[in-house]
Amino acid sequence: MSSLFIFTYGGQRFLGVRLQEGNSLEQRISKRKAALLKLNRELTGAEASIHIPQTGLAVKLEDLLAEAEKRLQQAGC
Repeated sequence: MSSLFIFTYGGQRFLGVRLQEGNSLEQRISKRKAALLKLNRELTGAEASIHIPQTGLAVKLEDLLAEAEKRLQQAGC
């Protein structure tokens, strides 16, 4: 991961995950899934490889972001 961030699109809040090697991910998945990832990035303008919606989580995005950053720091990433 190169970064984690919170963004809003279409009135919904998301946790965005930007991968260091986004193109590498797209090469490992099916062409259909790669096309959907690319379309999702273009529509949101967030440049995140992965979008996690707040509505799909039982915790606040801020809490998830803080915990993820803490664990990444502990892992030396």
